[in-house]
Amino acid sequence: MPDINYPKNFESKDEISFKEIFAKLKLLKIRILKSWITIFICAFIFAGLGYGYSLLKGKKYVATTTFVLESPEGGGSNLGQFAGIASMAGLDVGGNIGGLFQADNILELYRSRKMLKETLLSPLKSDTSSLIGDRFVRINHWEKLLKSDSVSVNFRDALNLDSLPPKKQVVLNRLITAMASNIDAKCLTVDKPNKKSSVINISVSSTDEIFSKEFNDRLVENVNNFYIKTKTSKALQSVTVFKQQADSVRNILNSSLYNVAAVTDATPNLNPTKQVLRVPIQRSQVNADANKAMLAEMVKNLEASRMMLRQETPLIQIIDKPVYPLQTVELARLFGVIFGFIIGIVFALVLISIRFVFTDILKND
Repeated sequence: MPDINYPKNFESKDEISFKEIFAKLKLLKIRILKSWITIFICAFIFAGLGYGYSLLKGKKYVATTTFVLESPEGGGSNLGQFAGIASMAGLDVGGNIGGLFQADNILELYRSRKMLKETLLSPLKSDTSSLIGDRFVRINHWEKLLKSDSVSVNFRDALNLDSLPPKKQVVLNRLITAMASNIDAKCLTVDKPNKKSSVINISVSSTDEIFSKEFNDRLVENVNNFYIKTKTSKALQSVTVFKQQADSVRNILNSSLYNVAAVTDATPNLNPTKQVLRVPIQRSQVNADANKAMLAEMVKNLEASRMMLRQETPLIQIIDKPVYPLQTVELARLFGVIFGFIIGIVFALVLISIRFVFTDILKND
């Protein structure tokens, strides 16, 4: 294929020199200056929208609970001194639960669907005939989500969710999932201000003061109780088993002591030359002594398991609780106006620039 020799001064139409770019920018600047009225009109329109948004946003009520969590770390090593005792009863007291529920994991537990659902299904303290979830539906105007094409449900039906027909279960599960997601994204704040400390803040904000406080109080109560119950489940199982064993051995010991007394009473005038007559008494006494030793060992094991339970139980101390009237937070109207004004200017500049570029392209074509 023969080579094509282009003239030295040949330039592609697609190539634009820096000189042309600066010229275009200068023209754009002139266009913007000439459009100052349009820019300010747009800015004032957006300022008005910002003011309207600040009015619609309204005030929010914030309920905050602050508590200190002291949880024994490394539970497996702490329980090593009791491992031998527990293994005698066939119990596993390893630190697996401690590993799953470290102190930091309680933060994620507050955001879990299980805990949010349990809280929404709790009754209001101010009105026990209504659930917290009922109030959330009412203040957010979500009543339409309680209905589908052929099914209409009441939120209270979720208390017996498993016994409902499948269609009603679908409607309620969809609603609860939407409520949990909305609360996690817009209402709930779980914060640990200092990573090295054990202080945790739980805040709930909404446009309804009663909902904010009651949801915060119930959520903290539910999560902390669940955390303690799960954290101490194995240690509590040990206490239960050792107590059952101690009670069983104590009953056997009481029966043995009764047998000793009964056999002794059956032979009041024992002939010293008849040793065989002493065997029933001695046998009953040996059984009683053995059961007494077993009971002493079981009581020792029971006390050790109770000590293990106390060591595994985390301490949760509430520092601050929300009280009426709650703290309020609202978007300042001046901030809404200024923010809208700036957005309006930026929007107008972008619009003018895009129009200038397209006009220039069409003119060149």
